[in-house]
Amino acid sequence: MSESANAKAVLFLAFPHIGAYIFPAFHQSPFFQFSRMHMIKLVAMFKKRDDMSDFDKHYKDIHTSLVSKYPGLRKLEITHVTGAPIGDSKFYLMAEMYFDSKDAMDKAMASPEGKAVAKDLMSFAADIVTVFYGEVQQ
Repeated sequence: MSESANAKAVLFLAFPHIGAYIFPAFHQSPFFQFSRMHMIKLVAMFKKRDDMSDFDKHYKDIHTSLVSKYPGLRKLEITHVTGAPIGDSKFYLMAEMYFDSKDAMDKAMASPEGKAVAKDLMSFAADIVTVFYGEVQQ
């Protein structure tokens, strides 16, 4: 890519609304379309139990390994909840799994690896987990 083309690409990624007026054809390019895609994040929120030691052991030794085998998983973040702005948090742990698209997430969840994750999750955390997904905006 030439230096001029590279500069245009940076301009469009940073300011796509301005680029549309300067170079309207750029919006049709695959490069621009890719830059506008939003990832999907699958989130699992785990509530606190009185004793979390068995949960911690299973989550660390078994479940995280299964989750990391999701086909198409781009990123896995695990957050141990340490507090809330006001009062105590009812949550203990948050897992965030990033996929390129909802279709990629659906395929991962329907795969043998995804079915193993779901089966394992229900075996040790069915009563404390809430799972949802959303589109990552930034």
